[in-house]
Amino acid sequence: MSELILIVEETKARRGRFDGWIEGFGQVVASSTQPFLDAARELIKRNVAPTTILMMRHKKTGTDSLRGPIDKAAKLEINKGRFAEYQGPRSADNLKDAAFLRRPVDPCPRCDRSRSRIVLTLLRITPREHR
Repeated sequence: MSELILIVEETKARRGRFDGWIEGFGQVVASSTQPFLDAARELIKRNVAPTTILMMRHKKTGTDSLRGPIDKAAKLEINKGRFAEYQGPRSADNLKDAAFLRRPVDPCPRCDRSRSRIVLTLLRITPREHR
């Protein structure tokens, strides 16, 4: 049984998001709120042996914080601050904690401007200037 070390560092924007690297694999996660679990899923996709032990180490402090087999970690996610069974990647239809999505839009028929705008996807609200 081999062991891989995931080195994580908070993103430049911070806010609880981390980038993670593994020697020999390069960057395996980017801007993740659950880098250990996301890295385990990425390693499974890259055909790493499921019994391989993954250990997460914080770059800034050198602290080892989580350790476990990638097959078990890949089956978990964090939901409301607790470990839960992984439900698959989130899509716009099943996002629970994000209301805004940035997406390109066609020119507005009233003002004829072509640009990206923030759309309140989950609430189905159109900005006032475009009603």
